Amino acid sequence: MDTDDENSPLIFVLIGATAVLWLFLNSERLEPNLKHIPAFGHATYLLSYIDALRFAFSAPAVIQSAYDLHRSAIYKLATLNRWLVVVNGTQFMEELRKAPEDEILFMKPPSKLAVSIHLESELFQSRDTWDKACDITRHITQHMSFLIPEIEEEIRSLTLSTSAEGWKEINIRDLVSQLTTRPNDRVFMGHPLTRNQEYVQLTASTRREKVSTRSRLMPRLLPSFLWDMLLCDNTAQIQQCRQKLLIKFVYEQWKKQRSPEGHSEPYSILFRILSHEMNAPQVEQITRDVLNLSLASYHSLSSTMEHLLYDLVTHPKYVTPMREEIRIIVKREGWTRHSVDRMHKLDSFIKESVRLHGTFPLSSVRKTLKEFTFSDGTSIPPNTYLSFSGSPRHHDNSLYPEANTFDGFAFLHCMKDFMAWTLATAKGVCGSI
Repeated sequence: MDTDDENSPLIFVLIGATAVLWLFLNSERLEPNLKHIPAFGHATYLLSYIDALRFAFSAPAVIQSAYDLHRSAIYKLATLNRWLVVVNGTQFMEELRKAPEDEILFMKPPSKLAVSIHLESELFQSRDTWDKACDITRHITQHMSFLIPEIEEEIRSLTLSTSAEGWKEINIRDLVSQLTTRPNDRVFMGHPLTRNQEYVQLTASTRREKVSTRSRLMPRLLPSFLWDMLLCDNTAQIQQCRQKLLIKFVYEQWKKQRSPEGHSEPYSILFRILSHEMNAPQVEQITRDVLNLSLASYHSLSSTMEHLLYDLVTHPKYVTPMREEIRIIVKREGWTRHSVDRMHKLDSFIKESVRLHGTFPLSSVRKTLKEFTFSDGTSIPPNTYLSFSGSPRHHDNSLYPEANTFDGFAFLHCMKDFMAWTLATAKGVCGSI
């Protein structure tokens, strides 16, 4: 027993030394040269790790403080393995947004950037996986008209099954899990799996484990093998069960897709991925990709839905006008992409909720491929990572009147003002001809 007690501190010392050595070996803090850009905190190499650790453990507070100091300027922020250039100010953000793709590359969620606030960063470990994610995004956009009725069917089946028991007290997270899991799986996998109770339970368990673990240990300070050893959760075991269940299903769907009868779910993401597999597919790899992409989408979707429901309960005055708008449009047009686009009050409510409860303090990570120069003369060398301030900008009173007050129809007012301005401009142009 005494020997074990004496060795315990030594184990933690070795783990700490390994983490520090790994950080130094993997650090790209010295390249590229960003000495001409002001730093938030310490600018020297070693002392900047103090700010990097603060950022890892309290990123929102650090980014808010940096935004208050550099509200309309460009500055650099120390992360665990490199400098991150943060771009503030509407003009600079527009310049970066409009930069050509041969100069600025829109990055995948930066697993090597060690930005602790990106929960799903670990899901995209290869460029190939990110390319698949982009292809899937295009697929969803192009087939949204066909997917909306399927999503509505899943939500309606859930609503009917829960409302049949009458009014009762519910756990909001359990409700959000049901409202997001089955529609999400319907889009990714197709109809059969959304009715498989074993798969639904495994999916819910996986997401609870993944989110709870990453929320407790968000900063990834250790190498992957030490990280996996210290987590000690059931995620890997549950994922293996899901994967075994899905491997057979994926292969069956691929054979059905190649049969004369065709595929019964032509708009699912699994169909899109399998359509590229002319020969026998790599079932295990496809299964892992679909599971990882599904989990990444679930986190953003469930967080947004949870805040929406809380805002709806907190501000019940918006329920009646939104419900009336939805009722009139659906009665006339049904659930289609065009009808959803016409729900302006609902759209404004969702935008305001997302603005006020944004998930990430930073957003839109990019990388310079060539030297890029802003209008004020600030030069950004190649291989530099850049990002924008997210939630601090959304809570800026100079950009949003009463930025910390919820106004569900704020964006509706903006839309009306824009339409009035467009109409007045058009009349002016016509009158001048």
